[in-house]
Amino acid sequence: MTEIEMEEFRQLEKAEQLGDKEFIRYEYYKKELEAQELAVQFRRNQKAPYSEKVSRAGNLAWEFFNRMGGKCYVAVGGLDSITLLCFLRSEGIEVPAVSVSSLEDKSIQRIHKELGVLELKPEKSKVQVIREFGW
Repeated sequence: MTEIEMEEFRQLEKAEQLGDKEFIRYEYYKKELEAQELAVQFRRNQKAPYSEKVSRAGNLAWEFFNRMGGKCYVAVGGLDSITLLCFLRSEGIEVPAVSVSSLEDKSIQRIHKELGVLELKPEKSKVQVIREFGW
C-alpha cells in the first residue's frame, strides 16, 4: 500500500462510524495489509533453514493430529502422499494409510504393500474405469 492509502486506512480506523463506501474501503485496505503480512511471513519461512522447516512441519502435523483427536488418515496414491506418510511416521505420528491400490500399476501396489497401506475395494474395476473415463 502507498503512504496515502495507509494514511486513509488509519483515518478510517479511527472513525467512530463508517458509511457503506467507507466501510468497503476500510475492509479493502484491511485485506491488503493482511495479504502483505502473509507475503512477508511466507518469504521469512522460505529463507528459514531446512531443519527449522522440518521442525515447523512436524509441529503442524502434531497440531492437526491432536485437533482431530487422532481420527485421521493418509489417502495414498502417488509420491506426494507417500512422502507425507513417511514424514508422519518419522515424527512418530502413526495414522492409517489407505488407497484404492488395485487401480494402480503393479509396481505401485508393491510399494503400497511394503508401506502397509490398507487397500480399499473400488466400486469399479480398473477395466471399467478405463472404458468409462479413458486412460
